[in-house]
Amino acid sequence: PWILISAALAQLLYRVSAAAASGKGPDADTLKVWSGALNAQGLSEQTAPAVFAAAGDAVLSRIAHHVRAANIGFRLDEQLDKKTGATASAKSLTWSYAEVFNALLWRSHAMAAAGHTTAAS
Repeated sequence: PWILISAALAQLLYRVSAAAASGKGPDADTLKVWSGALNAQGLSEQTAPAVFAAAGDAVLSRIAHHVRAANIGFRLDEQLDKKTGATASAKSLTWSYAEVFNALLWRSHAMAAAGHTTAAS
């Protein structure tokens, strides 16, 4: 997996969370599809902000897990080896950083839309 694509997925999940918290989230039919993709039984308009934010957090946590395990000081390389999880390919890929920062920006929007005011939310 590419770190930048994984971070882009997290960004998407946070965007949906923010939209759902603002009352502009997916309709019921779309939530059914997302429910299967996220393995989130009972996904509804009321639970969507928290479920999508948690899914975004899970993606970023997985990236952080592998980067920490690589013991490379949070350097964001291009890819994670699909069998070992080790970082691979281009070192310190700018796009990887950009996508992680974009995901974190959208996380802050999602938290604000849900009424959370602390960075640790």
